[in-house]
Amino acid sequence: MAFFLMFVIPTMIALVMKMYVLLPIKFIYDPGVVVKVKSVDMWVLGLFYTKIILLFPGFKAPQRMDEGVQRASFVLPANGWLAYRLTKTGGVVRTP
Repeated sequence: MAFFLMFVIPTMIALVMKMYVLLPIKFIYDPGVVVKVKSVDMWVLGLFYTKIILLFPGFKAPQRMDEGVQRASFVLPANGWLAYRLTKTGGVVRTP
């Protein structure tokens, strides 16, 4: 599993980026370009692309704190701070 996470998946991400994004742009400007795939370069670029992808908040696994902040940001400002209370299970209920 570690082998795939450290070597195979980053290399595949870099190959996909090169084949589907970068090479079509190169072929537009220079149709006679020769494609060279260097495995070490693909691996390093894959690590770089993976790091960039993981920086986006949509790709991060949600944490308990994130869910609570998100719930509070939608519920509380709509009806005021005193209109809702938290339950022991982490839910939000409206006070009568």
